Amino acid sequence: MIIIDTINQTVTIDRLCIVTKKEHSVTVPLKGYNRWIKGEYIHTAMPEVSAEDREFLISSTSPEGWDILFPEEEETKEEVIAEDEGFNMDPFFLEDSDDEC
Repeated sequence: MIIIDTINQTVTIDRLCIVTKKEHSVTVPLKGYNRWIKGEYIHTAMPEVSAEDREFLISSTSPEGWDILFPEEEETKEEVIAEDEGFNMDPFFLEDSDDEC
């Protein structure tokens, strides 16, 4: 559903996220929305709108859906211990090497 608020000069787009199937809503400036609909790049037409909201307008993927599709990598237990103790886990890093380059 699209709601145009002529008093506040905004457009509210309310639809289902294609990943979560939950309703998500984004409100954007009317002028920027019209510029985007007429073919201007969304980031140019609506720079004040967050990247997450612009992505929803383009792909119907909400921030929650994005997190499901692209979860952040969790650190392994070894990486956390190494960071706490100041070790470098990079296998190519030779901290105490006597080799000359």
